[in-house]
Amino acid sequence: MELDVNLTESIDYTKMLFDDLGRLLILVILDIIPIVNFVVLGYLGNVIKESRNSDKLPPLDNYFELWIQGLTIFVASIVFMIIPIVLVIPFLSVVVLSWMSIPVLSTVSGILAILLLMVGVLLAFFLAIILAMAIVNMRKKDSFGKAFAFGEILDV
Repeated sequence: MELDVNLTESIDYTKMLFDDLGRLLILVILDIIPIVNFVVLGYLGNVIKESRNSDKLPPLDNYFELWIQGLTIFVASIVFMIIPIVLVIPFLSVVVLSWMSIPVLSTVSGILAILLLMVGVLLAFFLAIILAMAIVNMRKKDSFGKAFAFGEILDV
């Protein structure tokens, strides 16, 4: 499929959501409320699953099922980002200690924390790209485990 055709179809599909202002308003309100916003993630999962074969948006119903689907997407995202989070924590602790006027152990620890931050951010960037593909794979195959099928994801 050519890029211009793909982009045109994507824009047309997105326009459908803005044509249905009631659904858009419900999704915006649900997205603002913590924990309930998993419903919006679940709806995104349904859009991912059904968008290729459909010329209309998936229905916004069965909120509990959408919430569970959104929770699985959130958990997969957290699992993917555990290592970058662990790498960024030393930098955050150095920053917090500096704000509290507690002298940092040495300049070496500050430099090490900055290096860990850079590695963590770069790793998070690359993992986010793989995470996007993993979420699509998970929703298309209806299996949480498919989010971690790295061979399958990278083959695509």
